[in-house]
Amino acid sequence: MKLPMKVILDTNFLVEAVKAKIDVIQEITKVVDFKPEICILDKTKGELEKLIKGKKYFDKLTAKIALNLIDVKGIEVLETKEDKSVDRLLIDLADKEKFVIATQDKELKRALKAKGIKRIIIRQKKYIKVE
Repeated sequence: MKLPMKVILDTNFLVEAVKAKIDVIQEITKVVDFKPEICILDKTKGELEKLIKGKKYFDKLTAKIALNLIDVKGIEVLETKEDKSVDRLLIDLADKEKFVIATQDKELKRALKAKGIKRIIIRQKKYIKVE
């Protein structure tokens, strides 16, 4: 039996997955050796809501689809009390709680790798890979 582990989706990962039409829950489940509990931070939801208020139509549409995906798939939203950047919160949570982070952000991937934290990324706009 696979043990559960939280996978936190970053804003850019969600946006890129929507653009590439990737079913994140199904694809993550395929590539990990544990039972993924997919979640996001409340600040990630806030970033998506900001994109909806932006001027670029495609970004608005993508963010709306991502927010809808969160609701439809029942993705857990983790409340954060600290006033830190989303990236800093992700690094701290992953380091402390041994969560896996799904991101496309180059700097965040580099920081996670330096700490030996597992990352899930989208490759070639088609498939998901664990690093």
